[in-house]
Amino acid sequence: MTDSNKIATVKSQKAQADRVREQLLRLVSEKKLTAMLMDRVNPEHFIQACMTHYLGGGASMMKCDPLTFVKACVEAAQLGLKPDPVLGECYIIPRQISFKKADGSWDKKWVAQFQMGYRGVAKLVRRSDQVRDISPAVVYENDEFNVHLGTEQRIVHRPYYMLGHNEPGKVIASYTVVTFKDGSTSFRVVPRYDLDRAAEASGNPGNKDWSNVWNKHYDAMAMKTALLRHAKWLPMPDDCLRAVNVDERREMGISDDGNDFIDAEVTEYRDESDGDDDGAQKDPLDNLADDR
Repeated sequence: MTDSNKIATVKSQKAQADRVREQLLRLVSEKKLTAMLMDRVNPEHFIQACMTHYLGGGASMMKCDPLTFVKACVEAAQLGLKPDPVLGECYIIPRQISFKKADGSWDKKWVAQFQMGYRGVAKLVRRSDQVRDISPAVVYENDEFNVHLGTEQRIVHRPYYMLGHNEPGKVIASYTVVTFKDGSTSFRVVPRYDLDRAAEASGNPGNKDWSNVWNKHYDAMAMKTALLRHAKWLPMPDDCLRAVNVDERREMGISDDGNDFIDAEVTEYRDESDGDDDGAQKDPLDNLADDR
């Protein structure tokens, strides 16, 4: 890349970042973002976290339509989650997706997509007026792990380091335990076979490649999978339950409308745009506050 091309790229990226910041500040000025956050997160801190996330998203993030990033930020705000990678409540991930055009043919585009972390899922579950706490855990092959079903359900889990092992071994399962305010408990176990199937579903359609996040963070994704599957059966506010269902569909590579299929994170980019710039004349932010 020549120096002039580099300068042009930097200017373009700065313009995109300025556009994202302007749209977020507009939502603050119109009180929409403040209303969505409902005192759960300071709006100024929220925007700072969003911009840090955007600028740290690398080249793939810059290929996304900036408005898809803003919409992902709105999803986070509606749930009162802060897109701070250190907190791990939620993330905004650049992805290349395949979509069906009006003429029936398929094309690809880059979008920024909201996705919860396992801490975010747990936070939503704890908002239930019937749940006192929820705890996820990973089971390793050197652990002692016994599951009792039937009329007297319970889990017995002794970790490897309590059994004289120095290494945990591979992951064999994950599970969650919920404690309700009346003192009763509930649990959900997801064995390795089902975890691997979830990892396969997260990758490219038609093959068994795992997405980058499963390859790099298997343990965390194993806990999130158990949380998502358990949360669907728990008493939760409607907006939280919908967020859990949408997130699970996205983990499987299915978009909210069921028609788009995620190709997973792509490190190489081939520009397939047709040169249309219809989005420049549209401002979907007017309806973002009600886009649930």
